[in-house]
Amino acid sequence: MKIKIYTFGGLLCVLSTIVLAGCNQASKQENSGEGKLEVTQTEVTGSYQKKMIDKDLMLKLDSTYSVNNYRYINEKRSKNNPDSREFWYTLEDLEGYIAFAKKEAESKNQKVTGIKIKMGQYPEKGDFDSRLDSKLYGYQTVYLIPTVISDDKEESSTKQSSSMKGEEIEGVPGMDFSSANPPY
Repeated sequence: MKIKIYTFGGLLCVLSTIVLAGCNQASKQENSGEGKLEVTQTEVTGSYQKKMIDKDLMLKLDSTYSVNNYRYINEKRSKNNPDSREFWYTLEDLEGYIAFAKKEAESKNQKVTGIKIKMGQYPEKGDFDSRLDSKLYGYQTVYLIPTVISDDKEESSTKQSSSMKGEEIEGVPGMDFSSANPPY
């Protein structure tokens, strides 16, 4: 059965809100010569306000995902071992990653304009990464990748809005290893 990717929207909306909140928090920068961290305020626009959703819409996204994709995913799994459906990063991790991604992109003459939140799944067993808790093998996950908006002149106005387009920045690592529920 094909899984309808768009129903991952609820998860993506929640994580996008978290990432936006992280962007709105103070970013950490090294203080010259002292190695201490200095807190500076980043410029914040109100663009996120047009994308906020209330509890009713969040419940609708959650229930749509539950009866569609989550049900299909779990049909292939043991009844006592449902797949992950929530992923959590601390604000400190998100803010740190955003600051890191901006600095890395800058070193490549790029400017981070967004973060992709991508779905993935850990292998059932085997060698993935020594940092992965073994209880997460076989579970789905999300990982983050910084992006830039492409300057492709051939893109037509009928395609997605530029806020949805994002070219991954070559050579800038993504971020994984959130807390997943289940199984946490």
